[in-house]
Amino acid sequence: MTILTPAPVVLDDPAAMDAATVGSKAAHLAQLRAAGFTVPDGIVLPSALLAGWRAGAPAPHEIKQAVAEAVAAFPGQALAVRSSADAEDAAGASFAGSYATVLGVTGVEQALAAVRTCLDSADAPRVSSYRGSGGIHMSVLVQPMLDPDAAGVAFTADPVSGAPDVVRISAIRGLGDRVVDGTANPEEWQVSAGAADRLPGDADPALTPDQALQVAEVAQRAAEHFGGPQDIEWAWCGGEVHVLQSRPITTLPVPPTATLDGLGWEKDAAHYAELFTPFGWSLFGPTVAAAGLPMADNFGLMIDGIDQVSIGGEIYVRPIPPFGSPEPQGPTPPAALVGLVARVHPKLRRRMRAARQALESGLPDRTLATWDEQWCGEFEQRTTALKFHGFGLESEYDLLLAENLNEFIAGVG
Repeated sequence: MTILTPAPVVLDDPAAMDAATVGSKAAHLAQLRAAGFTVPDGIVLPSALLAGWRAGAPAPHEIKQAVAEAVAAFPGQALAVRSSADAEDAAGASFAGSYATVLGVTGVEQALAAVRTCLDSADAPRVSSYRGSGGIHMSVLVQPMLDPDAAGVAFTADPVSGAPDVVRISAIRGLGDRVVDGTANPEEWQVSAGAADRLPGDADPALTPDQALQVAEVAQRAAEHFGGPQDIEWAWCGGEVHVLQSRPITTLPVPPTATLDGLGWEKDAAHYAELFTPFGWSLFGPTVAAAGLPMADNFGLMIDGIDQVSIGGEIYVRPIPPFGSPEPQGPTPPAALVGLVARVHPKLRRRMRAARQALESGLPDRTLATWDEQWCGEFEQRTTALKFHGFGLESEYDLLLAENLNEFIAGVG
């Protein structure tokens, strides 16, 4: 019996619209391309083909041949080699920024290395933490590189306020990968009611108002096509908008509904996009509050923490000043006086000294690195242990008691 090796799939093949075959990223692009959107050509190396390539081993012959065919399909062009997993760009979990993309690839050897990078990204610690115990089937999408005038991302609902009638656009000149990975300072646009407004900032101009409107229009059509708010990656090239990726926005903040007495209160949609239950906030709120002052001391922040209150599950916050009241009386003092007080007040002098030491020692970067390299893994292990082994149910008697209790609850239900 002859066993057929899964073959590469071009984006115009109907099979490319099946996420189980080519992964969600490629499938969404194939669906948009079939619907008339401008999407670059592409060839997908399906997960069934790549599954036999073990990490650290040479690429099997059939994979080398498939990669060579993909490179030959775009002669003389630099390539973008992009992961396309089945467990991404879904309504419940986007895995945004988790998997690898390699740009500027030329030749078969570089393409093979890029494919390997995409496959290895499925086992990165941050991906394992995000996906939990589920497996991943990784396909790889090979596309010719564009040379865009501008590129970036667009959200078809405001990711800060949750407003469904607002498109937020981030844009830079040239390739948009620096927007996606957070290394660029993009210009920001807000499009609503047929008007495009550039938001205040010092970023270099990338789009005209008319171009911003066209980006928003394409993003909104993608949202209509998929039946829900979308986060798209786009490129302005050759006078039109090319779609490079479209994924559901998995979490949108709930617009604030409460009005609080006092000054400075603002709904914290950035950190608390979803409503908290009273029980959840009773556990989480005090922990965050207790961390405020030590964090301010360590990093030299000019606050003593954050006031937080839950109103119907919505979390509202305001900064706690290092001295005085969050409800100041009278006019704001002149900036010169504030600067003088900061130099003579013992507490503020300590904070300024701590801020200098934190920056000079690289404390912010080291803290982020420690999260990636240590704390995240420890947190995942503890969460998994609680999830699968219970809260200290160690003896056979305890396990039997828990089993009988679960049966009793199921019977009552």
